[in-house]
Amino acid sequence: EVMKVFEAGNLPAFIDFEHVSKTEVLCVFASAAEARIALSRAEEGFEDCPEVDEEGPAMWRARRGYLTFRSATTADSKTAKKEKLASAQDAGGRRAE
Repeated sequence: EVMKVFEAGNLPAFIDFEHVSKTEVLCVFASAAEARIALSRAEEGFEDCPEVDEEGPAMWRARRGYLTFRSATTADSKTAKKEKLASAQDAGGRRAE
């Protein structure tokens, strides 16, 4: 679904993606420049993308402005979030002696 939205908007192709949560997808680009171009174009919207008979819910949402886009860092990855949570749990589970 995400790839179809990027293709319809003529955005640079991402090289990988990760579902961080039910509502977040992290897209990885080959370069920071491609990421900036993709974000800039995505923020312009997808209203001008032609409708097709069998489009998915992601494209429907994108065309109507129901998707949000933002710049991400490595801290946004699922792995980084799990490591931060584990570290916080370890720190909270220790007793001072």
